[in-house]
Amino acid sequence: VMLPLDTVGVDNTLNYKRALAAGLRALRSVGVEGVMVDVWWGVVERDEPGVYDWSAYLELAELVTEAGLKLQCVMSFHACGGNVNDCCLVSL
Repeated sequence: VMLPLDTVGVDNTLNYKRALAAGLRALRSVGVEGVMVDVWWGVVERDEPGVYDWSAYLELAELVTEAGLKLQCVMSFHACGGNVNDCCLVSL
């Protein structure tokens, strides 16, 4: 199951934390084994080249683990916001 594109915001915070935790538990209860999230490089390396902040993604990994699910991370080295149904704007 793919998590929303804006699960981690452009300010590197975990969005919708309470709803996300409840949703992860619900997914587990119906037999889902894992979820997928885009890891936006424009968020991780936002402040300056070579400086990485994984904090929101690590917080997400804890929530997913607590729900008993697996996490698949897709490294997204492109901008977000130009495609149909994109709900956020992440630049490189």
